[in-house]
Amino acid sequence: MVRRPVGMSMVLALLLLGGAGCGGDETTATESTGSGIATSAAAPAQASGSEQSLTAHLRLSGSGFGTTAEREAVYALEDRLLVAVAKAGGEFDGNEFGGGEAVLYAYGPDADALDRALRVALRGYAVSAGSYAIKRYGPVEDPDARELRVALK
Repeated sequence: MVRRPVGMSMVLALLLLGGAGCGGDETTATESTGSGIATSAAAPAQASGSEQSLTAHLRLSGSGFGTTAEREAVYALEDRLLVAVAKAGGEFDGNEFGGGEAVLYAYGPDADALDRALRVALRGYAVSAGSYAIKRYGPVEDPDARELRVALK
């Protein structure tokens, strides 16, 4: 999977929102696994109350990384998602591409608010059949946190 770092348009969106989520201590990490999967993303700032999450799984054509047009559409979606999630009090944490899907990560105090933000950002994006999101009602470290899978199309 390939993970795109937070881009300049995302940084500008954060600045326009008054620096929401900007703690000055964000770093970019890159990791490569033995399976040929590479990831890169801005490490999220530690925000108080960010106990829930939303993980969106967007189906792409084929079993790889999708087409160039599909990846560009996901990048444009991310720019909208960054703003929508920030307005919902959360943080967008990047993506992963591979295995025929793009996976987008968002964290915040309310998984349902993150889902509503995703649906706003999805306007104008061609959601493929089989795409879904997982709303997690609790911290990532909690193995007993409730998760709910919801269809995006």
